[in-house]
Amino acid sequence: MNKLVINLIEVSQEVNENSKIIIEGLEDILFKSHDKYKVHGKNFIETITRDIKERNKVIEELKAVQQANNSQRLFQLICKLRVLDDRDCMSYRLFFSMYTNSLLIGKFIE
Repeated sequence: MNKLVINLIEVSQEVNENSKIIIEGLEDILFKSHDKYKVHGKNFIETITRDIKERNKVIEELKAVQQANNSQRLFQLICKLRVLDDRDCMSYRLFFSMYTNSLLIGKFIE
């Protein structure tokens, strides 16, 4: 059980680092985008940033739960991490899909 929690913590920290890199890329894209996409992009960035903070809280609680050996709370935290990961993944897909489609439509209209 301890090894599972340690691996989960490591993976969650890696997800946070990757999310920060994605945010940097989004900010660069938004800098070059039209104003209407900047609004949507800022919402995506806020969601991802909020999820990073939430994931950090869950990581800290995982460390405490690991020492207390509370398997029920551990399962709840694992589920919470899964929800955060799914939400971030959906945010990435939606934003990049919207952005690439707008680029294609813009090229087509020109």
